[in-house]
Amino acid sequence: MIEHPVRQLFWLIAKYQPRGMEVLRITLASGGEALPVFSFEDEARMFLKLGALGGGWRVRVTTVG
Repeated sequence: MIEHPVRQLFWLIAKYQPRGMEVLRITLASGGEALPVFSFEDEARMFLKLGALGGGWRVRVTTVG
């Protein structure tokens, strides 16, 4: 039996702009940036709901690679 690798799904917060998709990045106290990536769609939706980011942001699914 041949096993197929399970494709792990992740969720990001993204906004579609005329120039393309913008992915939400968070500025850290150190001045660096972090990309919030979620293992579950519900977590991403809750973050979006509680984050008060303004309009246009949506949950978007992605995979590694």
